Formats: sequence, C-alpha cells, structure tokens
Amino acid sequence: MEAVLQLEPVTAWRQASEAGLNQSKKFDWNDSAGKLLAIVDSLKG
Repeated sequence: MEAVLQLEPVTAWRQASEAGLNQSKKFDWNDSAGKLLAIVDSLKG
C-alpha cells in the first residue's frame, strides 16, 4: 500500500475522484484533492 501511494498518489486520487464524481457531484473534489496532496507531501517529508 505504501509503495503504491509513493509511486502514484495523484493518479490514484484522480481515479477515486472520478468515481466519486459519478456518485456525488456536490462534493468539493478540488478542495479535498488539495488537502490530500498536502498530506502526501508531508508524509514524504
């Protein structure tokens, strides 16, 4: 799991975002993606 997150965090998140958009278009994916990328950056140190 960690290896996948380190290799393709953005790709994985985009796939999850697209799947989520099909279910709930009210969700603010841009805001959430920004928060997730900030978390990923902090984890990479």
